[in-house]
Amino acid sequence: MVMLKKFGFSSQETKDILLAVFVLAFCFGFRWPGQLSAFGWFSSFIQSLIIVGISFFLCQLAHKYIAFKHRATTQFRLWWSGVIAALMLCFITNGYFIWAAPGALFITGLYLYRPGYVKKEVHLGLYERGKIALAGPLIFIALAILAKVLLAVPAFAVFAKKMLFINAYLAVFSMIPFVYPHNAQPALIARGNLPQLAGVWVLYGSRLLWVFSFSFIVLCALSLWYLSLGAALLLAFVCAAALLLLFYYYFEPWSAMTKVKKPFEYK
Repeated sequence: MVMLKKFGFSSQETKDILLAVFVLAFCFGFRWPGQLSAFGWFSSFIQSLIIVGISFFLCQLAHKYIAFKHRATTQFRLWWSGVIAALMLCFITNGYFIWAAPGALFITGLYLYRPGYVKKEVHLGLYERGKIALAGPLIFIALAILAKVLLAVPAFAVFAKKMLFINAYLAVFSMIPFVYPHNAQPALIARGNLPQLAGVWVLYGSRLLWVFSFSFIVLCALSLWYLSLGAALLLAFVCAAALLLLFYYYFEPWSAMTKVKKPFEYK
């Protein structure tokens, strides 16, 4: 409770997180290997509830910890359209596709500037917001790596396989920028009833940071299924670095291959 109070989990935010965890656990536990039975569904749901609960809490805690380092705070707010989309798509696709965005991430600075008051503070700019948002997906991929290690233990193999799938899915899904705000900051996206996923914050804060982190997370999530842990991490890092260099050289507006020599202007 002391930790929750320190990093600012309000009662409303706690309720939103719990409801989001139950919705995601239901969706991830909708399918399971074996025969159709009440016990099979209950066992799959309980496993998903444990995995999603731990992963989601650590994700939000990571957001708040990095935000705390930047004199800011974060808040998870339930996105009801996302909840409905998650349940509907789960039933329509028979659990093959899960809309893993039942909520939105809001980032707010904790300090105020006053005339005549000089105080050195870290400025909470777009890049800092991107780093705060990126902390969550990195927690997901770290838990997926942990699950890969647990796969070697026969007693945890079944649980670890589900843990690997859920965290890899959450990591990739949360980095997808379903909305690219050309003319609006992420805080204004909510007015259009669109999700403020971590990928939107990271992309808006730094395109280069998003390209590398998104490439690394996607490649790592895929290669963990087929390669050893060391080979998967090495391949993901090398390929992500290569994609970052290609993007910087060919697509950045100030790169050597473009005529424009200044960054995009957001209005």
